Amino acid sequence: MGKVTIDGIEVEVQDGINIIEAAKVADVHVPHFCYHPSLTVVGQCRMCLVEVEGMPKLQAGCSTTVKDGMKIHVWNEKVEKARRGQMEFLLINHPLDCPICDKAGECPLQDYSFNYGSVESRYGEFKRTYPGMDRTAIGPHVVQNIIAASIARAAFASVRRSQAPTSWLSSSAVRRRRWESFRGRRSTTGCRPVSRTSAPPER
Repeated sequence: MGKVTIDGIEVEVQDGINIIEAAKVADVHVPHFCYHPSLTVVGQCRMCLVEVEGMPKLQAGCSTTVKDGMKIHVWNEKVEKARRGQMEFLLINHPLDCPICDKAGECPLQDYSFNYGSVESRYGEFKRTYPGMDRTAIGPHVVQNIIAASIARAAFASVRRSQAPTSWLSSSAVRRRRWESFRGRRSTTGCRPVSRTSAPPER
């Protein structure tokens, strides 16, 4: 156990937990998208940036473990400026379909956009779209939603680690199995068919 100070609140937390979990003990919310306690930490949304005294740069709350005596600032001007900039990047290509979205009204992106987003966008180009890949069923229990990438990336990273190839498979067999799996995914996601019919060359 160690004592840390989060936004002026001193709490005693377990050793080895990250800043997001430690902040929960102090009843302080750290904004985040891609973090989930049951999934592998990927740290790609950058919404959980916090300031830690003694460190020159802002730290990702999901990947930074707490230490005894650490002083953390979750809400200050420096942190909020970074979050506003990150929200601007996240909203550049996000479609304006909130009125028809199933998560409307209970969406963290809407909440964070209200807190950190700007009324006007500085981005004047066309938004990037993915025809044929938005809300497309790719299995009996999975619907592909290209805009929900942060938490999906973390989920697939955990699944990939849990299904690592067994040691008895040779490297060529592993490459062949991955190639066949890749071809199968390409044929079911609406992408152009793969013209190559043979497996990749042996190395």
